Parts: sequence; structure tokens; C-alpha cells
Amino acid sequence: MGFIMAGAPGGALPLLSLHRIRAALFARVSQLAPGVLARAEKARRRLPRPTLPVWHGLLTAAVVVCVGISSSTLDVVDKIGAEATLMGSRIDEAIAGTRGPAVQAAALLDDRLAQSIADSLRSHAGIASVRFFSLPGGEPTLLASAGAPPLPHRGMESLLLRAAHLLLERDVQLQHDGTTVGSLLITVNPDEFLQRTYARIRDETVRLFGTSVVIGLVLFLLTMRTVTRPIQHLVAALEAVDPNQPGAARVPAQESRHEVGFLTERLQGVLDRLHAEIDARRKSEHRLRVSIEGSRQVAYEVDFTTNSRWMTPNFPELLGLPPGTDASAYSLTEIIHPDDRERITAEQSAFAAAGKGMYEAEYRLKRPLDGGIVWVSTRGRVERDADGKPIRFVGLTSDITARKRAELRLEELAQVDQLTGLPNRAISLDRADQAIRTAVVHGTSCAIIHLDIHSFHDFNAAFGHDAGDICLRELAGRLQRSVPDGASVGRVNGDEFLVIAPGASAATADGLAERLVAAASAPVDVPGGPVAPGLSAGVAMCPSDGKTAAEVVAAAQIAVVHADRDGPGQVRFYDPGLGRTAVARRAMERDLSAAISYGGLFLLYQPRFDTESGQFVGVEALLRWRRNKEILHPPSFLPIAEDAGLVRDLGHWVLNRALGDYADFTSFLPPGSPFRIALNLSPEQVSDDELPAVLQDALGTYQVPPSAIEFEITEASLHGGSADLFRRLQRLREAGIGIALDDFGAGYTSLELVTRMPLSAMHFERSFLAGAMDDKLRARIVRAVVDVAQGIGVPTLVKGVETAEVHRFCSELAIREVQGYHFAHPLPLSGVRDWYFDRFGSSFAGVPRS
Repeated sequence: MGFIMAGAPGGALPLLSLHRIRAALFARVSQLAPGVLARAEKARRRLPRPTLPVWHGLLTAAVVVCVGISSSTLDVVDKIGAEATLMGSRIDEAIAGTRGPAVQAAALLDDRLAQSIADSLRSHAGIASVRFFSLPGGEPTLLASAGAPPLPHRGMESLLLRAAHLLLERDVQLQHDGTTVGSLLITVNPDEFLQRTYARIRDETVRLFGTSVVIGLVLFLLTMRTVTRPIQHLVAALEAVDPNQPGAARVPAQESRHEVGFLTERLQGVLDRLHAEIDARRKSEHRLRVSIEGSRQVAYEVDFTTNSRWMTPNFPELLGLPPGTDASAYSLTEIIHPDDRERITAEQSAFAAAGKGMYEAEYRLKRPLDGGIVWVSTRGRVERDADGKPIRFVGLTSDITARKRAELRLEELAQVDQLTGLPNRAISLDRADQAIRTAVVHGTSCAIIHLDIHSFHDFNAAFGHDAGDICLRELAGRLQRSVPDGASVGRVNGDEFLVIAPGASAATADGLAERLVAAASAPVDVPGGPVAPGLSAGVAMCPSDGKTAAEVVAAAQIAVVHADRDGPGQVRFYDPGLGRTAVARRAMERDLSAAISYGGLFLLYQPRFDTESGQFVGVEALLRWRRNKEILHPPSFLPIAEDAGLVRDLGHWVLNRALGDYADFTSFLPPGSPFRIALNLSPEQVSDDELPAVLQDALGTYQVPPSAIEFEITEASLHGGSADLFRRLQRLREAGIGIALDDFGAGYTSLELVTRMPLSAMHFERSFLAGAMDDKLRARIVRAVVDVAQGIGVPTLVKGVETAEVHRFCSELAIREVQGYHFAHPLPLSGVRDWYFDRFGSSFAGVPRS
């Protein structure tokens, strides 16, 4: 209620009437909200006891007097400050008039002139004493004095002087040509100033007291009329409020345009809002009842003491009964589904006996008329008496049939491959397990056929993933149409399918596998033209190859790996020898992964030469793996790396090691010598999105210029010539990296494709030159290819030069660079260094040979 008198005239507050208003409001609140009665009574008792209205007037008068004193005091202080300023300015004028003679007297030590000046200054009003000092030799000497300093002022006089900022003592320095020759110490006499100040304060006090008495009396009468009596009327109106119809009460309007009128409006507003809230609550209860009755939710109550049930009227609708049917006539054993009845009855009985918190359960109801199934969710709680005995159960049952159907649909989607519509890996393996269990129990056979698309990774790299999806969907349809009744096919990996053929013999499985491979070999129309995918099949039999799904499926996987190595369209049956080979491959995979991480790999470098100058211009980095005292070349472990997904890590290792050796190579070469390191780049590395970032980090770490690196890609990498591949290679060229087509002539790359590639060099395989030295026609073909490369500005290199005769032939063809055993075998970094000095010698000082 503090807002009632906010801003009342004069700050007066009629406490008696306010106390009555508060008492009346607390009485009304206690009727409308019995729950807050105790707190309201305690708050009312803390209110101050009522006082007589006369104190309101006295308080008003006191406030007026205080305000008047404050205002008058400020006015007096302002005026005495002005007088003090005037007095100080007069003294300053007197000092200014005597400054010249005073400087002369001090400089000449003229005590007569000094005394005359002191007497002259003393005669001015407000100056109590003057002392004239000279400074011969820097020590002050009294020349003259006049008057005596006043006694110190204390108490009120000191306070008034500080308030007026009156300076009682002034030290005036006398200077001649920038040198202080004396000083005047002048003391001010404030007695006259204080007398005038006392008189002014006395006059103001008498005037203020009379004015305050008159104003206080007027405000007292005005407060009684405009505040106290209107509040008494408000109290009477509040006592007449009907708790059941608070909005019907009307608070009498007040003539006051100030706080009392505002209070009247606010009280009426409070009553109106209270009435609106009661009406809204009634409407909300009505809407809630209607919404429950019209929804798929049923509120119900079970009374354990009377064994009776109450349910909202929409319960018959939930059970599919006609409106108005007495659903309580049906027992739980009739409406709960038989498969859920025992569980729900036991759960509810146990919860009613000792359960706490909220009971929750999902179960099915069986419609009495049509036998339809309705899924429901029930939430409720048990109310107990003082002894803890259950007296009733109150709950809400919701129809969740639509949600359950959606969940079943999601379960179906979780079992189906979304791209092909075939059963996914989990369902396929489950079906394989069921088929093999049945075969073992009944002593029959079962065939598992594992299918793999040959080089599907390269297919995606060449034609794009959209084309790959089209191919997978088409193959899935062909496989489904090719399997016999009783057999099933599913997609178990990106490019792998699994066929389960219960009861199939080895001969039947072989014929089925051949039929599936043949069905897949027909061309598939994809963007860019029709492509014929190749399918490989691995077959395993139960019980000969295993008596569990895990054993038979693993055997089929091993068989398909070996079939895929033989090329597309191959079918292989599992045999134990393949298993041993698979174990060996897995061991090699583990060792290779460890070699990449912890050591075992190393690089050899084979030098390259310029055919015209004979200059050493670079090396090709060749990877080797030292495993169990055996040196392995890439062809013996790269296929394993590809299957194990280690090609990218292997490529990163080679890149960092080669760039790390670059500084050692340039350390023994003459400054400014051209030098490049050639690295082989696999198709998987070309499509690696991380390659540009890894390359950039390595170049920065080892301070290697991009022009010193050349990536060699094989003709197989260009198969399909996808636009994405060209873009990736083009970005490498734009970064300054060399791109060389390796082993040209060993495959079927067209010259048209070569002209579109962003190449910096072409490397010819030795076999490309075989017979060209003796066969003039073949020699013309080789020369034409070299001329085409030179015509498009692509330098050429021949690998595998092992004789001087081949070297001369390369020179005649204007081949730019050569490499082979005729010049040097692959060597470690230190071996290349020794070889270089043995062949070329130390061409500059400061390069040791060891």
C-alpha cells in the first residue's frame, strides 16, 4: 500500500486513515484468499498505531519550517559571501595603490617611507594590522608596522568566516627586476563583517518563523479536507465489498485530482482485475474440461474405499463405444490386451501397495466391439490417508497409437538400406544367423555369397558419387530379380552385398554366384555415358566352412577378397588356404600401420640427368619397407595398404620425409642449381581433400619452394578423366607444384587427354622405347609422340635407361631428362651425396666428402 500517498502535498500522511484502509484490505483478502490469512494478520499487527490528525498538521508545519530555514540559510550564505568578496576586493585595491612605493622602500631600506606606507594601509576599513619586511642578504627584517592582529575567532564566528571564504591574512611579495626585495604581511579585521552578518541572520529568522506558522496552519486544514476524509470514505467502501462478486463493488469517485483520486482508481482497478481473474479461472476450468472430453486423453479416478471409478465422458470414444455408453461396466480384464494384462495388473497392484511418486506405463487396450488395438500411456499417483493406506488413484490416460505406429515405421527404416531399399547389414547378418542355425539343427546346407563391386572407389573418383548411387541402385534391383525364392539379398557395406541361400548345395551356389555376376556386368547408364561395373563373388558353405554365421560370413569375405584380386567377374569358393593367406595379410596390415607410426619405412633416391648438359637435376623418391630383415618394394605392400585404408597416411609420411631431406640435397649442390624431388601420387591421394593443407604445411615447415616438388601420376589415375580430378590437379599446378604423367605408353591414355591435363612433364616407360632403335616405323611413332609433347610445351623424361646405347637414342630424340641404372641405382641420401662427389667432384669449397 506504500504507493497510496506517494507525492502527497507537503509530504503529510494521515496515518489514522491509512491504518483503517490497510485493516479493511487485509479483511477483504482474508475472505478472498483464506490461505494467506495468517500472514496478512501478522503484517497488519506490525503497522503503527493510529495517531491524531493534528500531528499531520504539525508534521507539515515542521517540514515547511525546515525547507524555509534551508532556503534562507542558502540566501544568507550567498549574501555574506558577496560582502566578503567586496571587502577583499577593496583591500586588494589599497594594496595595489601602494605597491610601487613599497618596492622602493624595501629596496632602499627606507624605514620612514615604509612606516608611512604601513600607516596608510592600516587606515583602510577592514585592515587590522600591517607589518613591512625587507630582505637584505635574503633574511627578512622588519622595517615598519602598524596596528595589532585581531584575536582568533572561534565557534559560530569561525564557521561564518569559513562559509564566506574570507582570507584573514595576506602575504604580499614585493619584487624588483624579478628579485623579491621585501613583503607586506596584512591582517584583516572581520568584526564589522560579522556584525552585519549577525543582524541579517536575526532578521531572516523572525521573518521565517512567522511565515512558517501561517503556511503550516493552512496546510494542516488543507490535508484534513483533501486527504483524511476522502480516505475514510474509501475505507467504508472497501468494507462493503462482496467477496464472491468483487467486481460489483464500486469505489466512490473522489474530487481530488491528486494521490487520493489516483488511489481510488487503482483500488477500483484491483477489484476489477480480481473479478476478471476469477472469471478467467472459471472459464479456464470449463475449457480444460471440454478439451479433455474432446481429446484423446481420459482423466479418471479409482476410489479404493468404495471400489468405484470415475472417468471423463470421452472414455467410451477411446474404446470405440457409442457416446454415452457406461464404460465403467467393462472390467480391466476385458479392455486391457491379453498380452499386457498380467503385467499391468501386477504393476498397478504393487504401486498401489507401496509405490511413491508417479506411476507410468504404456500398454494396449482391446476395443470391446471390433477388437481393434489402441496404444495408451498412463500417468498417475496414489493418494493415501494419514496412516499411509491408499484411498484413491488419480491419473491421465493418453492415446499414443499414432506415436507407436511412427516408432514401428522408424524400426522398419532402421532395418532397410535407404539408398537401395535392400535389407541393411544388421538385418542381413540376422537372417544369415537364422538360416545357418536352421541348417545346423536340421543337418542341411546353406550358402553365403559375398559380392563386391570391383574398384568401386575408382568408379566414384572418376564419375562422381551421384553416378555411384545410380550404379548401386541398379545393381540392387538386378540382384533382387536374380535370386531364387527363399533366398535374400542385402547391402552390408558401401559396395558390398550379401546373399543368403538356405538349403543351397555347392553346385547350386556356384550357379547362383555366376548368374549374379553376369547380371551385374551389363552396362549401367550414368551421367557421362554407360559403364559396365564388374562384380566379384566369394562363396562359403555351411557346415563345411563354418557352423556359425560369423564363421561362414567371414569365410565368404575372405573368398571375395581373393576373387577381386583376380579381376572383375570372378567367383571364388573359400578354402582353408585362403584363410591362412588372410591371416598373413592382416598381420602385414598391422605391421605396416606400426611402420608408418613408429619406423621401418625409408626412402631411396634415384638421380636424374639433363641429356644436353649432363647436369644432375633431381631425384625420384622410392619407398621401401624393412620388415623382418627383408626389404619390401611397394608392389608387395601397396595393395594391402589400399585395402586397409593406409594409403593416405603412407603418402603423408613419404611427403614429409622427402621434403625433410631437401635441405640436405641442396647443401652439397652448387648454389642456384636446378633440383627437384619427384614423388609418386596414387589416385586415392589425388582425391584426398586434406592433401593441399598437408602439402602447404610441409612446404612451410621444411622451407621447400613448390617448384622443387613434382608429383607423378600414373595413366590408371586418369581413367575416366573426371572433371573433379582435373580441377584438383589444376590447383596443384597453380600452386607451383609439378605434375608429371608417369609410365606413358604402358597404358591406353590418349594424346587428346594429355593435352587437356595440366602437365609439367611426361615420363616414358622403358618398354615404350623397346624395339624403336631397330624398328624404323616404331622409331617414327616414338619421335612423333615426343614431338607432340614438345609441341605443347611439356618436357619429357625416360626411365629405365640401362645402356649407353639407349642414352644416345634418347639424346637423338631430344628427350629432356633420363634416369636409370646406367647412371645410378636407387641410393639413400648419404649414398647420393657420395655418388655425387665421386662423379662430379667438389665444385666449390667448404663441402666435405663425408
